[in-house]
This record gives sequence, structure tokens and C-alpha cells, in this order.
Amino acid sequence: MPKNVSKGANTAARAIQKIGFAIFLLIGMFFLNLSNGSVGIELSSFDDILFQKLPEEHHYYFVFYDLRLPKALAAVLVGLGLSQCGLLMQTYFRNILAGPDILGVSAGASLGVAVYILVDMDSTHPLATLGMVFMAFLGSMAVLLLLILVAARLQSGHALLLGGVLLASFASSATSLLEFFAPPDALQRYGIWSMGTLGGLNYNELGVLAAVILLAVFVLPFCYKNLNALQMGVFYAQSLGVNVRALRVGMLLLSCVITATITAFCGPISFIGVMVPQMARLLLKTSDHRLLMPCSGILGAFILLFCDFLAHSPLKTPVLPLNVLTALLAAPFLVWIIWKGYR
Repeated sequence: MPKNVSKGANTAARAIQKIGFAIFLLIGMFFLNLSNGSVGIELSSFDDILFQKLPEEHHYYFVFYDLRLPKALAAVLVGLGLSQCGLLMQTYFRNILAGPDILGVSAGASLGVAVYILVDMDSTHPLATLGMVFMAFLGSMAVLLLLILVAARLQSGHALLLGGVLLASFASSATSLLEFFAPPDALQRYGIWSMGTLGGLNYNELGVLAAVILLAVFVLPFCYKNLNALQMGVFYAQSLGVNVRALRVGMLLLSCVITATITAFCGPISFIGVMVPQMARLLLKTSDHRLLMPCSGILGAFILLFCDFLAHSPLKTPVLPLNVLTALLAAPFLVWIIWKGYR
């Protein structure tokens, strides 16, 4: 066997081992989240709860099935979706700092939701969530289209990041203007939504969220080869017969649908899409999407479960906003990534 082939096989084997270990950590954090909260549930009690060995009126059933389990499943789905979305954007723009929040896509989705909630629309209707998803999709798609125009015009990664920051600032300013003129009850609903939360989802909403994200994740394995070619450059991908235009349109649609759905259901969750793909690259030491995509999804789910665990843990204080913890975790890591890159 040629030496480079053997080295590549060993690298892939080590990466698969690391992914397996990450899955083990994810499972452990998932069960730790189920047991953590103001009402502690011992891990030894899970058998009694799952197989209904306790009395039907026992409060553990409500805490476990109505509060903890939907929140933990939402953390896994949101972490999985945002990490995949971030990796797609970084591949599309060929910029390691690209992501739904850095490029303003999340701000655009938030503006769409703000229009729905604050402009006196019936956000309490049973189908209101679908309307919020649609408006969030329109907002995120508008920002992405503007970013594509900026990238095509200026051909600069720095200009792209600056354009994303400016678009995010514009969307945030427009949202603040809507808040200023909004009625008090709509303003209260929007304020609670904007803090970002994994709780409060019922199983019907969780099913819609799971359907969108898992469908996107199911499609992605068919694109790994083309994504690997695209990150080497447009001309290289075209020389291999890749339909670059169709691939890019698909990447944008997937990114917008994922970001919009997550933002509508859980509010703006910051920095996961930017940070997690970088963690996967550092862990695996590869740029192969066949390994990066699953590893990013696992790490994204783990990081969000970990942040939610911290939000409910420290010294029995009130539940901390999720975005505060994701920002505290991501900001030093991204500063280190930038410093290392420039050095």
C-alpha cells in the first residue's frame, strides 16, 4: 500500500475513533441534562420513569416528559442544525468565520419574526409558529442574497464579514424601531422570545423542528463529495463535473430553512454555527466533509446541552439566558482562532 494512502487511512481511523468518543460524551451529557434542574432526578430513577414503575400521579413524570425531555431533544436538534448550517456557510464563502450570526442571517431571521410578532399579528394562533417560520425564512433569505451580491462584487473575505456585520446592525436597528412602536403585550412576547430558549416547545412543535433539521441532515451525505470539491475552488469543482450553481443554491436554501426554523422556535441562538465547525476541524485535523459534518453535528449538540446544563445549574440561581453562555464560551475561542490565524 502506498505510504500516503496508508497515512490517509490512519488519519480517517483516528478521526472515527474521536467521533465515537464524542458520541459517548453526547449521550452522557444528554442524560445529565435530564437529571439536572430545580427538581433533581437521580439517574437510578430513570428506569422507574421510563417503564412507569412509579405511581401515575408522581411529579417525576411531569418534570421528565413535559419539561426535561423536550428541552434536551431541542438542544440536540438545534445544536445539530446550527453546526451544519455554519459549516455549509463556511464552505460556500470559503471563510472560516462565516456563520448565521456573524453574517447577519440570524439577525435577518429575527427581523422577520419581529415583524410577525410586533406588527400586531396574531402570534397566539395555533398556526402562528408556521407563520413565524415563514417570516424568519424571508428575513434570512433577504440577508443571504444581499451577502451574495457583496461577495460577488468585492471578492474579499474581509468585505464579506464587514458586510455581514453591517447587515446585522441594520436588521437589529429595524427590529429596535419595531419594538419602539409595538404594543406592550406584543413587546413582552417578543422580549421573552429574543432571549433564546430551548424550553417551552411542545411535542408537536418539536416534531416540526425535527422534521426540518433531520431532512436536511439526511440530504447532506449525498453532497459530501461535491462540498469537498467546492472548498478547493469553483474552477476545480467545475473541472470535476460539479454543478456549482445548483450546489450553491441548495446550500443557501438549506442554510436559510435551518436558521429560520430554529430562530422561529427557539429564538436567536448565537455563535454555535461559527464555533463548532472550528472545533471539529481542530479535533479531527481534516477538511473532509464526510468526517466534519457528522463531527460538527455531534459537537454542536453536546455544546448546546452543556450550555443548557450550566444555565440551570449554578447555585440554584434563576435560569440564565442561553445566549449569554454561548457567547461567553465562544468569544474567547474565536479570538484565539483569529489570533492564531494572523500569527
